[in-house]
Amino acid sequence: MYNKKDIVKKIALERIGILFDKAEITADADRARSKRYVSSLRKISSHYKVTIPKRMRDRICTKCEVVLVPGLNCSIRVVSSHRYVAYKCSACGGEAHVHY
Repeated sequence: MYNKKDIVKKIALERIGILFDKAEITADADRARSKRYVSSLRKISSHYKVTIPKRMRDRICTKCEVVLVPGLNCSIRVVSSHRYVAYKCSACGGEAHVHY
């Protein structure tokens, strides 16, 4: 049997996933709406004390809260000497490093 907290966290994770998908889809058409989706996603995660999954967390710019879509609003480069991929946001110039 599931605990009530487990069910609430599961629903919160589902909502976070839905909001991330919507933010990713609207990233090119309506940047303000995409930012709103990301801020709602972060509020849900902090309210219900759920961590945002790593695959989503790495694709959100920490400075301007935009979903980073390669080729659309960010550039990618591989830094093989330090073993990471650098995502550079075209909106604010912020850089996110994802180690591999």
